[in-house]
Amino acid sequence: MVLYYFPTKAALLAEALVCLDHLFYEGVAQKLESVPSAEDRLIILIEESCPRPVGPGELPDSSVLWPATWEMSRLDPGLAAARARLDEAWRSQIVGIVEDGISTGEFNAAAAQGFAMQLAAMLDGLAIEAMLGDPTVDAQRMSQLAMSFARAVLKPSG
Repeated sequence: MVLYYFPTKAALLAEALVCLDHLFYEGVAQKLESVPSAEDRLIILIEESCPRPVGPGELPDSSVLWPATWEMSRLDPGLAAARARLDEAWRSQIVGIVEDGISTGEFNAAAAQGFAMQLAAMLDGLAIEAMLGDPTVDAQRMSQLAMSFARAVLKPSG
């Protein structure tokens, strides 16, 4: 039955990622809508991006699918396109928060696009370590490192 709807493993993976990312953004949007501070919204976004343990009957977050996506998208143009759209949506979310923080004076006038690329890459790398059970990087440490980086780049000095 799965093969009827998904002609390849890459097509199935792309659909699973889109579905899980949609759930991720729905949950994050609810948390962000009532938070006025750009810094607090960035903290929520970073914390929500950290891999979480999955209990019985729970859907895993999309972080568990990303390593396979990166590998398989090198060979599958459809999956590569889906991955690119999801990555762009993720970076756009970061850019929006940073630009809001710059406009309110919470953040330095930083290059929002470049910062988003750096933060996304940092979170991706740390998520792999956390998912692999690296004893020095769990979700809490991942969040701390990412926030330390964000504050060093974005917070006004003085």
